[in-house]
Amino acid sequence: MRLAALMFLVVIVTGCASFKEQAPSVIDEQFTGILRTPSSHDSKATFGWGIELPSAIKLLMRENQSSNLSAYTAQQRQLIADANYYMTSGNRVPQPSVSMSAAGSEKFTNGNRVVEDDFGINVGVKWQPDLWGRLADQQAASEQDVIAATWDLAAVNLSIQGRLLTAWLNVLEQRQLLNLYDQNYKNQKQRVELLAKRVDLGLTSTTGYDNAKLNLLRLKRDRMTTANRLLQGKRQINVLLGNAPNAELQIPLQLPALQPFNYEIDSLGLVMTRPDVRLAEARMLAAGYRWQYESLNQLPRLTLDLRSRVSRENAGELFDTDFWLSSLSASIIQPVFFRDDLNKQQAVVKARAEVAKATYYSSVLQAWSEIENIVQDTKIFAAQLSAAEDGLQSATRVERNTLDRYELGLASSFDVLTSQRNTLNASIDVIRLRVTQVKNRINFRLALGPLEEL
Repeated sequence: MRLAALMFLVVIVTGCASFKEQAPSVIDEQFTGILRTPSSHDSKATFGWGIELPSAIKLLMRENQSSNLSAYTAQQRQLIADANYYMTSGNRVPQPSVSMSAAGSEKFTNGNRVVEDDFGINVGVKWQPDLWGRLADQQAASEQDVIAATWDLAAVNLSIQGRLLTAWLNVLEQRQLLNLYDQNYKNQKQRVELLAKRVDLGLTSTTGYDNAKLNLLRLKRDRMTTANRLLQGKRQINVLLGNAPNAELQIPLQLPALQPFNYEIDSLGLVMTRPDVRLAEARMLAAGYRWQYESLNQLPRLTLDLRSRVSRENAGELFDTDFWLSSLSASIIQPVFFRDDLNKQQAVVKARAEVAKATYYSSVLQAWSEIENIVQDTKIFAAQLSAAEDGLQSATRVERNTLDRYELGLASSFDVLTSQRNTLNASIDVIRLRVTQVKNRINFRLALGPLEEL
């Protein structure tokens, strides 16, 4: 009896000594440096993509989301996280077990053969009371893993749709540039043919003809490069959709209109709704709970085990409390001899928690910076596009005046060639800036976070 009391005292003393080393009980205070405050954007995004999406593109985005391998992989990770959560939740409740057994025996009594059947039910319940909240921390970590997997899937879907929209806009840009080169090539070819006749008649020098022909060859080269990029863009869309690269592709080729943009936004509030930030936050909290779980592993563990076999002989004692209490056993384990290993394991888990915390801080700051940059770029691109459109109008007017002066003999063919080249360059700038403005709006939508239904 004295030995048992002494062992119990040792367990309590070592348990109290270990209890001082446990991690803080409030994970948010330890790990959440930038607190996420609820906002109107928390439950459902109030922003669309910022552009008028054609119905055909919406359909492609839905098909891409269901067939993309990255999305499928993220869905499987979510299923794994759900299964792990259910398993860790089961560790906190008693674990019953029931089995049946039957056996037969025979013996001879007074020269008579007697056969006896032995049938019974084995009943058992094993339970580990969560004295220090260790199992609760394990369950909380698994719950955060489920939340992280959910946001991981949302981030993957957002990235998939953004890549598809960007690829579509690249195709639109190359298609418009190709149309522009086709028109300029046709006009320049007619001009080269006209200059060739004038050279034959001795009305102009060969210099103007050579310059015009050189410009025609440059247009042909640029047109071939643009046509190749157009085909590459279509192949990229097919690959994103899970189709063969050269499959027939039917997509709208008109640039979408921009929706009104509100510059007065809460950047930090929007940052906290982004899937990548919420993903980093959930992983940080999961790492914190695991650190606390490892710290509590140094405390004593109590296990209650109830095992009994009910048969015809003791069926009458089934409702007898003493019968069940006599089958109850309890064990308490204090990890005294593995303290050094547990300390090393705790140090590893703590380091992982610090990495997760740093990753969360970095995700918040990066996302915040992205939104601020995109808002600033939106204003700059709008001003650049306005200036480019004014420049195109000016270049077109100069080209028209130069052609009129050339017909009157007041301008050289070199002046005409220069004015045409300036108009072409101004048209290319306008096309690219318009597409860039739409891409910037899509990037802004990607920076905001949760998607609305398509």
